[in-house]
Amino acid sequence: MRYAHETVIPPANVVRMAHATVSPKQRGSSLLRRFRYTSVIRLTRIHLKTMLWSLALALGSAVFISGVTALGVLQPLEWMSYDARLRLFNSDKPAPPEIAVVIIDEASLHYMNREAGRWPWPRSVHADLLDFLARGKPRAVVFDMLFVENQRDMNDTGARSTHDQRLIDSTHQTGVAYHALQFLSEPPDGVRARASQSQLPAGFTERWSLLQRLLIEPAPTAAAEYNAFEIPIDGLWQAARGIGVVRAEPDRDGRYRRMQLLHIFGNDLFPSLALAPVLDLLQPTTLQWNPESLRLDTRQIPLDHNGQLLINQYGQFAAYSYSGLIASLKQLNDGDVENLLVRPDEFTDRIVFVGADAVGVNDLKATALSAKTAGVYLQASVAGNILTNDFLRPLSNTMAWTISTLLALLGALAALALRQVAVKITLLLTLLLLFGVCAVGAFRYGVVVDMIAPMAAAFCAWFAAFSFLFFTEGKDKRRVRRVLAQYVSPAVLAEVVDKYENYLGAEIGQRANITVLFSDIRNFTSISETSPPEKVVDMLNVYFSAMTDVLFARQATIDKFIGDAIMAFWGAPVRDEQHALHAVRAALDMLVALRDVNTRLTERGIAPISIGIGINTGEAILGNIGSEKKLAYTAIGDNVNLAARLEGLTKNYGCPVLITENTCAEVRAEFPCRLVDSVRVKGKTHAIRIYAPLACADEHELSAARALCAATARAFDRYQQREWIEARELYAALPADRVRELFVTRCNEFERLPPAADWDGAHTLSSK
Repeated sequence: MRYAHETVIPPANVVRMAHATVSPKQRGSSLLRRFRYTSVIRLTRIHLKTMLWSLALALGSAVFISGVTALGVLQPLEWMSYDARLRLFNSDKPAPPEIAVVIIDEASLHYMNREAGRWPWPRSVHADLLDFLARGKPRAVVFDMLFVENQRDMNDTGARSTHDQRLIDSTHQTGVAYHALQFLSEPPDGVRARASQSQLPAGFTERWSLLQRLLIEPAPTAAAEYNAFEIPIDGLWQAARGIGVVRAEPDRDGRYRRMQLLHIFGNDLFPSLALAPVLDLLQPTTLQWNPESLRLDTRQIPLDHNGQLLINQYGQFAAYSYSGLIASLKQLNDGDVENLLVRPDEFTDRIVFVGADAVGVNDLKATALSAKTAGVYLQASVAGNILTNDFLRPLSNTMAWTISTLLALLGALAALALRQVAVKITLLLTLLLLFGVCAVGAFRYGVVVDMIAPMAAAFCAWFAAFSFLFFTEGKDKRRVRRVLAQYVSPAVLAEVVDKYENYLGAEIGQRANITVLFSDIRNFTSISETSPPEKVVDMLNVYFSAMTDVLFARQATIDKFIGDAIMAFWGAPVRDEQHALHAVRAALDMLVALRDVNTRLTERGIAPISIGIGINTGEAILGNIGSEKKLAYTAIGDNVNLAARLEGLTKNYGCPVLITENTCAEVRAEFPCRLVDSVRVKGKTHAIRIYAPLACADEHELSAARALCAATARAFDRYQQREWIEARELYAALPADRVRELFVTRCNEFERLPPAADWDGAHTLSSK
């Protein structure tokens, strides 16, 4: 049982008391040391310590994850993440209109088997295709296939075959064909077997080496990466419009994600097959090459940490079947111009890539978009990326490490700065989710952010911080819990112990949005004057005990007992997002508990009592207020005073509970609130509406309460509009109570003597 003179110990004071009572022998010295420093310094030290530990754990985690990443442990997961993002955004992404692809598909193999035999076809067939495409005046026709060995006619005597010559002639005449070469890295035996191929022909390098065409900065140095080559057959490379290297290496998991754009052979530099036609279109004069980018005049191509281009692969191409074009050429030769399957002008001003998509041609590669992607699609994607500046830009190693460190720091702070385990986990998951969303969103705009390493760093830092807290603070918390358990309820105990740093700032003072409740026993002065002192004390003990239980059950902070009055508030020091709702529920519960109190008082020979309750929601100042010898955790401010004034109005209006419009706005969805009046308290110029919350036990009572609220609102509206007769009739139709009586009387008085012209419908109070 709680007595009227007892003091409710607020959480901030409990923390201080708990620390002071841990060791009785050191209580005095502990208190002296505690007050030697200001609370600002104490809080600063706490937060600084948290930041330093968080930073140390973040750096350690980032370094650890960087080492794990360097070993390649996380790379498979990162590739999976990259592939998932590429599929998400690029599966239906169309290639630029400047790019077209001619595919040797299964239908082409079947059709050409009748026309030219089994694959590989005679090269005159490719010459026919080139002639057909050239009629449409494309910018380039790029063959993603190797013509590195002479094709012999049956019973040939060793001279160049007519099929090879046909392709050479077509290449020369059309002037748009680009052919492929290949650089190889062979073991020593292979090099000896290809001794004649250890150096490129002098005429080949003079014509096709980029050193002969561009100013290259810095100049490439001799590389030992390649030691053998396969170039187009003699005559074909001389006739070609351009030459490019076809070489792409998969990652360790067998998927193709990147392509090298420049290849060094000896002291010469050659473009990839995808880059060769683009260079002729862009006509750059300088080429600047560094580990992170390739610059063609002002056009910058980003490279990854391997010095290769991440392929921003397209999912949709303007693709044509090889057989369809050959059939269209046959229609042209037959004079059937009107019904062409494919018109040559569809390739006007396009770069046309020719390659194979059929299984039997052996040029299928595993990519993020498909396990069987034709290699020509990779070449075409790279050309489209460079032409339209549509790149995937990987972050630099420095930026990637910075992101990992920052995310690790946030992860450590999530574990160190918060106390609830569920909140720690939720915040970590939210942090990882937000980072994942940002990384996926960045990919949409061409920025490739590593996801796995930063997430792993954040989790590692969070786990390290969580483990640190468990082994260092867990023991202290358990000791404090044992001390505090005898003073506060379990709910408040958990809040204070888990977040005790928050309450160390109580001496400083802070602003907070809270809901304040004042309750008072009506006519207590008369009761105390006419009753024996022991009866008064007995009555207060019974009353305060019951009301305290109700308030604690609704998570209230009991500020103080003032004679027969109770001051309590919600929203501090324990945060409560629904403080207004909890306050109104507590007020209605107090009315219910009063019935039991009156029953017990009657049994003791004490007359029943009634109470009035005023509630207001708003900003107040909270803190430990008083002197160095005596402090009290309390709330002060105009909104606190307004709640006290409202409690005094309950008798005037005959309502046991009154709330302000601020509180009503927070609880009207839960409780019907009857408009009582608009009042202007003494000392204030602004009027405020006051309401009476109505408790409803069932749907029938709820319906009746809502009807009463609506009828009262209509009557008050007429009252404020100075329509006294209609307002009086509407109020008179309401159930009999003090509100109806009061407003009927006012309407009668105003009808006889109307208020001043500036009357705003509010009732001004002349006393507090």
